[in-house]
Amino acid sequence: MAAPFAVSARMCGPSGDVAMGVPSLADTGLLGPLWGPVTGRTQSIAPGTTDTALVRPQALPDALWQGFERAWGPLNVSGLQRMATPEETARAVVSLATGEFGYMTGSTGLAGGGPFGGGPFGGGSMRMPPGFPAAG
Repeated sequence: MAAPFAVSARMCGPSGDVAMGVPSLADTGLLGPLWGPVTGRTQSIAPGTTDTALVRPQALPDALWQGFERAWGPLNVSGLQRMATPEETARAVVSLATGEFGYMTGSTGLAGGGPFGGGPFGGGSMRMPPGFPAAG
């Protein structure tokens, strides 16, 4: 039987601030040595902006949202220049839980599509496309 595996996600707010908590312990490598001998491996995921209900305003029509996504990506994600899909973020979590990463513990997997132009990995605030209201 495989050892238990713990994974957590770190969320970034609209201002690019990183929410602190259990994932930050994994970042510093504290959970791996503490829980490793008892429960197995620990990992955290630092996902980029993911196209979910937490990001998309409810009343926004699909066409307007798609236009926003196309304009937002190049301003904020220099690698893939788009938001992640929920399935892409989920696959990153599942991948870290497999035996392919069996000797990895107490660390964070970055699943952000490349350097974030305005957030915690790129410095500054998220950039909004022209014609769209600023966050917050």
